[in-house]
Amino acid sequence: MKTNIHYVRHALAACLSLGLAATSADARSIAVSTDTYDPDFPGSAFGWTLREPHLDNPTDFVDFGIMGAVDWLIPNNSGTLGPGVLDRMASERVFIEALEPTGFSSSGAHHQWDAWIVPFLFDNAELIGSTPDPEFGYWATSWIGDESGGNAEWIFRVNVDADSLQVWHWWNHGLGNYQLATASLHDAAGNELDSRVIREYNSTAPAQFTTVIDVSGQEAGDYLLISHRGTNVGWRGSAILPGDSGGVDPGPDIGIYEEFPVSAGWADTGAWLGRVFVEGYPWVYFETMDAHGYALGEWTWLVDTESHLIVEVSDGWVFFAEHGVWAYESGPWYYFAR
Repeated sequence: MKTNIHYVRHALAACLSLGLAATSADARSIAVSTDTYDPDFPGSAFGWTLREPHLDNPTDFVDFGIMGAVDWLIPNNSGTLGPGVLDRMASERVFIEALEPTGFSSSGAHHQWDAWIVPFLFDNAELIGSTPDPEFGYWATSWIGDESGGNAEWIFRVNVDADSLQVWHWWNHGLGNYQLATASLHDAAGNELDSRVIREYNSTAPAQFTTVIDVSGQEAGDYLLISHRGTNVGWRGSAILPGDSGGVDPGPDIGIYEEFPVSAGWADTGAWLGRVFVEGYPWVYFETMDAHGYALGEWTWLVDTESHLIVEVSDGWVFFAEHGVWAYESGPWYYFAR
C-alpha cells in the first residue's frame, strides 16, 4: 500500500468522477452553506489554513483529484494589475467561467503574503504559469480587487444545464467595508428562477469563507451566477463536483449518507464506516470509532482523534489501525476512502 499511494490517489479520483446526475421535472433548486474560517476552531471553512504553519509543514491541501472535481478554476500568479489569467482543469466540458470583472479601481492575481491561504493541489490542468512541481502543481494564490464607491463586481458563471452540481467556492474580504455575495439560477433566456444570499459582509476586518452551493437545473442552458459586489472582492478558487439526482424530496439532508439505509437516525454504511448516527447532521457520530465528527461534502472533521491509533503513510494518507479505516488527511479534515 505504501508503494502504490499515487495509484490509490488516481483510482479514488476516477471513482469519484463518475459523471453527472440528470434531474427530473421541476427539479430546479439552489441550496447554500457558508462557513467562516476561524484559526482557533479546527476544521472551520475547509481549505483555509494559516500561511506560516503551512510553509513550515506543507501538508494541508485542497486536492481536486481526491474531491472528484469535474472542473475547477483558480487565479494564476500574473503579478500584474487587472483581472489576471486563470488556470483551470483540462476538460472537454467547461462548467465554470469567470466573467470579466467590472467597476474596479485596482485588481490583480498574485501570490499574496496574506496570513490566510488556500493551497490547491491538482494533476489535470491547463496551466498559464509555472508550477512548483512537474507532476503535481499547487497554488496558494489570491485574486483581489477593490473600488471605494462600492461598484466593484465579479461574476462567476456555472453551466448547469439539466444536471445537479455541487459548487465549492473559496472567497474572502480584505479591503473596503462591504461585500454582497449572491447565487442565482437562470434559464437559457436569462430569466431568474431562484436566488440566495450567500453572505452580506459589513466590516473592514479581513474574513475568509468556504461556500458550498448545491444546484439543480432542468433544461439545457440553465446556469448559475455567483456574484460578488461591493467595495472589495477576494477570491481564491472554485471547484465543481457531481451532485445528487433531483426531482424527489430526499427528506432531511444527511449528505453522503443519503445513499445508505437509515433507521432511527443511524445510517448503516456496512464495511465502510459501520453505523453512523446522522440525525444531527452535519454533526455525526461513528459507532465503530466512538468518535464525533462534523461532515461537509465528502470530508469529515473528527472532534477528537487523539484517542485513536493513526499510522501516517505518505502523501496525506493515514490509516486508523485500530478500526481498519483508510483516510486522506488535509489539516484536521479526513476523506474516508471507500
